[in-house]
Amino acid sequence: MPVSLLTKKDGLSMQERNARRGIYGPNEITIPESSITALLFKEIINPFYVFEIFSLFLWALEEYYLFSLTIFTLSLASVVAAVYQARKTQTTLRNLVESPTFVEVHTDGKRETLPTQLLVPGDLLTLPPAGCILMCDAVLIHGTCIVDESTLTGESVPVTKTAIWREGAVVGEDIYDERVDSGSTLYCGTKVVQSRKNGREGEVLAVCIRTGFATTKGAVVRAVLYPPPLDFKFEKDSYKFVACLAAVASIAFVYTVYDKLRKHTLIHAIFYGLDLITIVVPPALPAAMTVGSMHAQARLKRRSAVFCLSPRAINVAGGIDCVCFDKTGTLTEDTLDLWGVVPIENGQICQPTRDPSTVPCDSHLSAALASCHSLTIVKGELVGDPLDLKMFRSNDWILEEPQMDNESQFDPPFTSVLRPRRQAELRTTVGVVKQLPFSSDLSRMSVVCQNLTDGKFTVYCKGAPEIIFSLCQPQLVPRDCEVTLQHYTQKGYRVIAIAYRELEAPWFEIKTTKREDLEWNLNPLGLIVFENPLKPGCSEVMRELHNANIRTIMVTGDNLQTALSVARNCEMIQADKSIQEIRISSLACAHSPLTFTSVTGIDINPVNFNEKIVENLRIEGEEKSTGTDRMCVALTGETWSYIKINAPELVSNILNQGIVFARMSPGQKQQLVQDLQAQGFCVGMVGDGANDCGALGAANAGISLSDAEASAASAFTARTRGVHAVLAVLKEGRAALTTSFGLFKYMAAYSLTEFTSVMLLYSQDSNFSDLQYLYIDLGLITVFAYLLSHGPPSYGALVKNAPETSLLSRGPLLSLLVQLGIMGVFQMAAFYAVPHSRNYGIFVISSVQYVLLAFVFFHGPPHRAPMSQDWLFIGTTILALLFMLYLMFFPADVIEKLFDLKSPDKVKDRLLVLFLILANIFSAIVIEQILRIYATLPRWTDWHLLAQRFYRICQSHR
Repeated sequence: MPVSLLTKKDGLSMQERNARRGIYGPNEITIPESSITALLFKEIINPFYVFEIFSLFLWALEEYYLFSLTIFTLSLASVVAAVYQARKTQTTLRNLVESPTFVEVHTDGKRETLPTQLLVPGDLLTLPPAGCILMCDAVLIHGTCIVDESTLTGESVPVTKTAIWREGAVVGEDIYDERVDSGSTLYCGTKVVQSRKNGREGEVLAVCIRTGFATTKGAVVRAVLYPPPLDFKFEKDSYKFVACLAAVASIAFVYTVYDKLRKHTLIHAIFYGLDLITIVVPPALPAAMTVGSMHAQARLKRRSAVFCLSPRAINVAGGIDCVCFDKTGTLTEDTLDLWGVVPIENGQICQPTRDPSTVPCDSHLSAALASCHSLTIVKGELVGDPLDLKMFRSNDWILEEPQMDNESQFDPPFTSVLRPRRQAELRTTVGVVKQLPFSSDLSRMSVVCQNLTDGKFTVYCKGAPEIIFSLCQPQLVPRDCEVTLQHYTQKGYRVIAIAYRELEAPWFEIKTTKREDLEWNLNPLGLIVFENPLKPGCSEVMRELHNANIRTIMVTGDNLQTALSVARNCEMIQADKSIQEIRISSLACAHSPLTFTSVTGIDINPVNFNEKIVENLRIEGEEKSTGTDRMCVALTGETWSYIKINAPELVSNILNQGIVFARMSPGQKQQLVQDLQAQGFCVGMVGDGANDCGALGAANAGISLSDAEASAASAFTARTRGVHAVLAVLKEGRAALTTSFGLFKYMAAYSLTEFTSVMLLYSQDSNFSDLQYLYIDLGLITVFAYLLSHGPPSYGALVKNAPETSLLSRGPLLSLLVQLGIMGVFQMAAFYAVPHSRNYGIFVISSVQYVLLAFVFFHGPPHRAPMSQDWLFIGTTILALLFMLYLMFFPADVIEKLFDLKSPDKVKDRLLVLFLILANIFSAIVIEQILRIYATLPRWTDWHLLAQRFYRICQSHR
């Protein structure tokens, strides 16, 4: 869009506004708020809860009240928790959207005050001097603003916005581009702290360019409201398994009704069959699974100050094998420390100066350090970019801003005046007359200053070294500048270059000169070297992730060299790894559009991309890489976009080898996460700003280190802002996933074991008594399901072997089927061992089996704390077994009557049942250990490895 179209000083006419309102609609970000009733209904129509309601109704008809009440209470708690969380998420989103206010708008050249809901793209707004909250995206066309963008970026440092167009610009030649002109773009939801007019412009003006959901804030809210659907293998497999249980239940129902019709009425036969369905498909399954996730959610909040919006996300986090990190504010601190400056004089690099305040005040280098920034004074405090603050304060100058009456129509001579703090040199005074803000596309910023001593004008320019040196006179650029630059960047420093040019033109010509005509033919002044300190513990976190075979990737909007330095420093890239940077050399070159640059060298050799991949990088696109065993690839967002469009067959290769993706836009970050997911990775994303919202929402598990908009888009929010939160989430996730597997297997095994018991008893036209059912369902299953769910994670280091994510994989499926077979065999043995007390035999041995199943499905290390630390589980297990021994051998008459238990008269029959129980316990535990080892074998047929590992385990227990 030409800038001239944005600078219509009279604003829209009434007819234009009405027409546009019909096209764009009201300027509102409307969050749909469901009623409690609607949320409750949406939750209970889940097939599991529908089946549970059916089961509760059936049990109530059979007067099975106590267990029904227990299951109802647990399920109600689960439903209430889900509804509360959904309501809380809606409230959080609604709080993100500011309440409508009023704004001053120009219509047909006249001012009027309108509600912000009536704004349309093209409206001309007046920004008050005291500031305001922006309710639309806008472009600043007159004046300057200090804007607090912390709600979008998570950074509390206000930024300066300057007008995109000033008097003298050539109409039609300047095109508005949001990426290039971000320094003139005001975003919805940000706060204008202060506005200030420039020159003869009587007020600060901005043009609305986007409203409603089309704004930046609207995009954030959209990403939260409508996240991309995520498929989690465990959940999909659980539905398949429940479908199999339902099929078994259907067959059992038909058989039972057919069998019972011989001795019972049709109604009673149907009731028997329906009872069997509620046994095979456990109605308590969703409640049990929810309790486990809720325990993990509470532990995360209590131990690690990590808040989780969705308990489901904790299980998903357990399967993460790739973590993407933003850089600034995530891996590094928000601020930089100035290491020193490296002066350049007469085309030669001089010795570095650690204290810039020692540079002579009358030199261009000192004036450049003092003036080439976007700092301003707000409420008596100097605010601005942290890098600019460090640079300015290290130079020991004073910044003053001229007092300006906002109603004044006179042109102030300077936006700021700077002078050295040392009294003896106050004669050196510099005034900033024009500021060209930093552009991420240009990678530089400039200021035009006037020396108040001699009246001369000078342009000072700072930015990326390769950009600044390309704008300098070639003969003045030191030959060894690349070597020097590499010396500092490889040590992890952030380096920017600074240059100047004296201007001969008068002020009225300079004022209208285009930017590209000012920023050329420069004289290099030196390099400014910054330290970008890592957050505490970054290196330890990276090492632990690498040791756990979890891939780490940096996805940042910062420049590539800085990102590589940070990646090296935090050990995301290990010291022994070589790095290849991929660049676009020439889009016009069809044969070799891409070049490879060795980051450890300075030679650039254009090669054919495919050959380089195959011969040197050894990328295998068909195989997922953890990023810890191969060569690393670094590239920018521009290169990544080029490869996706022009060489899509190589995308898979780059995804497997890429470790640093720099200069990535928010949209590219989100797309990269989705591409990694398509490659088969379960992706975690760690970020702290609105530019990360899309990626955080798209990731399998997003972790926000900020309370800004990013926290609403992510499943996890860490209050500590430290990267250790990643380890806390992964450990809890792995433990929760392991717990879910154990719980699911336990509930499935319980239902099928009880199904076997009931089918055996039905064959003799018998059944468990109500108290026996109650003891099994409430006294054993409910208690042990709870105990299995509350086990904490192992707080040691993450291990390489991640937990299973598929219920239908070899390990879980084989374990469940074999244990069911064992339980069935011993139940049948007990059934025939005591033919005159079959109810006794089945009840006693099945009750022990439910305890035994909890024991064998208790998964401890490496992902959960060992059983030896869970005294509650051990104590309950012992009590349950002792109680069964009591029922077997010494039951009081009143207890026997209550349980409707008919004990065998002969002691040898009781001892026989005890022998079967002991054999059952021994075989189940030993076989489960063998199956766990077998599940870790590379192939099904590696029996020799199974024998070796089992022998080593036996030796270790001696």
